[in-house]
Amino acid sequence: ASKSLKRLADELIAEHRLHNRQCAYLSFLFRAYVPARWYMEIVESARRLLLTCMLPSIYPEKNVGRVYVAAVLILAFAFGYEHLRPFADRDMARFAAAMHVLLLTSLFLIIVLYSEEHMDSKYRAHFNRNVLDAALIAVSVVVAPIATAYFLSLKVRKLRIKKSLSLRVLVMRTDSQGSKAESKRAPTADDERGSTSSTDEDSRDLEADLDSPRLLWNMD
Repeated sequence: ASKSLKRLADELIAEHRLHNRQCAYLSFLFRAYVPARWYMEIVESARRLLLTCMLPSIYPEKNVGRVYVAAVLILAFAFGYEHLRPFADRDMARFAAAMHVLLLTSLFLIIVLYSEEHMDSKYRAHFNRNVLDAALIAVSVVVAPIATAYFLSLKVRKLRIKKSLSLRVLVMRTDSQGSKAESKRAPTADDERGSTSSTDEDSRDLEADLDSPRLLWNMD
């Protein structure tokens, strides 16, 4: 019960933030996260700055230390995201976890390539350089775009389902309102004659269907 109440409270807070004029224009910063983790966009921006700006400025270009530190940072952020569970959408959480795995795999392959190139020959694993290069290219150029396209397809599918459900609810409300209006209106003589004629036509059609040989054949 407590989880259901907490989820209901989060949904109410999220709807209030989306419709409140004071913060609605900033919704792109927190819409993807649960209300309690509204600050995660700041954490995500800090992660990107650390990996793309801070590490290259601290370590020289050919220093493998930046790769080691980047791997540790990505692993720490991955555990942090898994502990906090900040995303409101499960698919988004899975997509973020998949991206962390792909980044760690790329850094691992870079470390292996660097070791095979710079270590002494008696300490090398003697992996096939072409295979490692192909694996690194596949992870960076093939797997990551496919995962992104799959995630976007899920988002489009959810939007279509949500739109169809909204249209269905609108049609049901319109039909209910129309039926209420019809029930309030007093029947006229024309309506009674129309209903009588339609009833007679329906009864004649039903009798014709019952006498048809196709129906008898289907019953056999």
